[in-house]
Amino acid sequence: MAATTVQLERKLGLLSAVAMIVGTMIGAGIFISPKGVLEASKSVGLTMIIWLGCGVIAMLSSLSYVELGTFTAKSGGEFTYILKGLPAVLAFLCSWCTALIIRPSAFAVSSLVFAEYVASPIFDSCGPPVVFVKCLAALAIIVITAINCYSVELTAGILVVFTVAKITALLIIIIGGFVMLGKGEFYDLPEGFTGSETSGSAIALAFYDGLWAYNGWLWADRVLGVAAIIIPISVAMSTFGATNGICFTSGRLTYAAAREGHLPQVLSYLHIRKKTPVISLIFLAIIALIMIIPGEISSLIDFFSFTAWLFYGLAFLSLIVMRFTKKDEPRPFKVFILVPVVMLIISVYLVVAPIVQNPDLGFLYAFLLIIGGLIFYFIFLHFKVQLPCMEAFTEFIQKFACVAPSKYKPPDHSKDNKL
Repeated sequence: MAATTVQLERKLGLLSAVAMIVGTMIGAGIFISPKGVLEASKSVGLTMIIWLGCGVIAMLSSLSYVELGTFTAKSGGEFTYILKGLPAVLAFLCSWCTALIIRPSAFAVSSLVFAEYVASPIFDSCGPPVVFVKCLAALAIIVITAINCYSVELTAGILVVFTVAKITALLIIIIGGFVMLGKGEFYDLPEGFTGSETSGSAIALAFYDGLWAYNGWLWADRVLGVAAIIIPISVAMSTFGATNGICFTSGRLTYAAAREGHLPQVLSYLHIRKKTPVISLIFLAIIALIMIIPGEISSLIDFFSFTAWLFYGLAFLSLIVMRFTKKDEPRPFKVFILVPVVMLIISVYLVVAPIVQNPDLGFLYAFLLIIGGLIFYFIFLHFKVQLPCMEAFTEFIQKFACVAPSKYKPPDHSKDNKL
């Protein structure tokens, strides 16, 4: 084909950008009950400590990331931080797992939450059939992906509308919580630390759920009465917006990784007219669809959290290493060195404890994908092996999907850390 090139266009305004941030930060997790934490910890007292611990972890992580972000002064998140201080293969594995595990699993979880709350008003107290929920989640993934492929403006408009719905739903929850506290209605929750589960794996899994920001609404019928249907409708609208935001950002992360040469180049191709990363968006949707077939929300959160905390830990390690290897370079902000050290220890615990004490197939799948990433790296990036059919496949995709390469030229990383 002709050497046509295109580039992404900046079409997000201030309002849609704010909606994007709010919509993805306050995502589906805020609308799922803290039962994941409570079921793992077995007591209200330990649950409260875990929630407090999650807040402390978030604060310490943020302080470490402020130094990393201001020191590197480049976009790319963990990939950039790891690349600057650790061997390049670890940075590659970060982008590999982000594209294949972390972002698709977040997309799948958010779509499943949306499907559950759409289906809940339709069925009785026994709950909707699993097959129905998964089919609805699959439909949501397909529709949202199609919207993101079609138009950035439409995607941005949906973000704004559903962010308003999200904030409205949160206000209802907050007011309802105060109403229940005022009435003294605590129901039959156990008190204190009775029955606490203190094994390392249980606490780690409870932190997984807490750090995902699990919350819920079993109180809706008691607070709102017949108007309780407002809650699942509001949550469905909110999670649809969050899922839309996840799709928007995740597709562009995959696009960026391919653009840098860490994934097949065809994933960085843009639609000629729409200027959207359709190939990376479709790739993301396919993986998310595969994940919802065998998975459920809790297992996907564990799958996501295990992999994500592995690379959070590497980012903290990179910060510590650069304190010694790049100690003379200026830093606009410098966190106390014990903060990233503590966060590295916590990251190791959150990754290792569930594997040692409660091994699960999800962790095995994540490990196998990481091994697959190592194989891919050494064959195609380190030794630069070219598949003979790749050029023909790329040309077919270009013709079939009306896509073209990006104008962007990746920087030379030859001076970065080697492996």
